[in-house]
Amino acid sequence: MSKQIQELDKKLWVSPSLLELGHRLFEEIEPRDSMYRVSSFLVGTLKDKPFEDNSIWISDAVLVLLLTWHNAFFRYGTPDNFHNNFKDFLKENEFLLLKTTEIAKDKARNIFEKLLNILSIRTGTKKKQIRKSGVGVVKTLHLLRPDFFPLVDNFIAKTYFEKSNVDLSKFETYWTFKTLVDNQYEWMLKQFDIGEELKIKNLL
Repeated sequence: MSKQIQELDKKLWVSPSLLELGHRLFEEIEPRDSMYRVSSFLVGTLKDKPFEDNSIWISDAVLVLLLTWHNAFFRYGTPDNFHNNFKDFLKENEFLLLKTTEIAKDKARNIFEKLLNILSIRTGTKKKQIRKSGVGVVKTLHLLRPDFFPLVDNFIAKTYFEKSNVDLSKFETYWTFKTLVDNQYEWMLKQFDIGEELKIKNLL
């Protein structure tokens, strides 16, 4: 474990009671929870046949989540040829994202960077400026694999890294964050029985 991660680790422990309180308060104030639950349901339903149904594809579930949960970015436009590009991406990485438990760092990097390009949008005069969103990538990966990819946004990153200018489009930044969260999770497993003591289905 790197020195940076070790130093940050020490500052990030929370008690079971504080964790549960934060979770309960978040559920009370988050107005977009219905969107997340519906998108998660659709992804779970379509995992075995992501592109067989002619009316609803798994890419529709992902796009619904992005357009509502990350509308600050995608209000400027939607990714070019998104459904076909996402279909090809998922076919190429179907085993990793839908059928296995662990994903090695080099494989995760490849997935992250490919999805970063797929989710890019064109903005500005004559749509010549390309904008990319690491947050959009992570939200998509979390929707596909909520047990492996923890969510992050600028507010969360600022808290974990203790600075405001965190570049979430960089894979190494996200992997450092994921390592911190994984360490927290392992520590919590040792401290209390998550299944019985906490009413949180997915700690990530």
